Amino acid sequence: EHFESWSSQRASKRRSSVETSQPTPEQLALMHRRRRSIETRRASIKQAWAHSRPMGCTIPEAALRGITVPQLERIFEVAVHQCKQHRWRSTEPGRHAEVLTADTITLYDLAKYWIEPETQERKCSMVELIAAGPQPPEWFVSHWWGEPVKDFITCLRQHLKDRDLPLDTTAYWVCAYALRQHDLGIELAGGVRFSPFVRA
Repeated sequence: EHFESWSSQRASKRRSSVETSQPTPEQLALMHRRRRSIETRRASIKQAWAHSRPMGCTIPEAALRGITVPQLERIFEVAVHQCKQHRWRSTEPGRHAEVLTADTITLYDLAKYWIEPETQERKCSMVELIAAGPQPPEWFVSHWWGEPVKDFITCLRQHLKDRDLPLDTTAYWVCAYALRQHDLGIELAGGVRFSPFVRA
């Protein structure tokens, strides 16, 4: 009986919502709180980026290690230069003889040749290496490491454009840049339910 009553109440609310087509005061208040939360996050990231230093920072909570498109582009720009200078070769099985280019560098390659070596000394994440403080993400990105990094960044740029999001302050949570690759056991302790993938 309780379930049926609860179900009928929910159905009634849905019908009422559809019929009025106007947000309730509670919905308006919730929308306002969410908007203010997003604006606060963006302001925090904008300030951190403006005062960013090469020394980076420490962000204990992995779920707060978001990354912006300009930061991704800076990482990629430097990585491409290193790729050309040191003639990086593909990490893909059966293609180890292939010299990489800006168009073919995948996240597997970037992790091996750039992310892991650059973060080795501090045992930190790539985000901690370039950010000035926590960067709460607005979006969680799930993707294949085997795609070209160039295409990945292009997709995020299109996402920003499609949703009319600010370039410099919209942060994405991307595991390769957010997690400390040298301490994954610690970062992912407790299982999936308690991992940064869920908290982010």
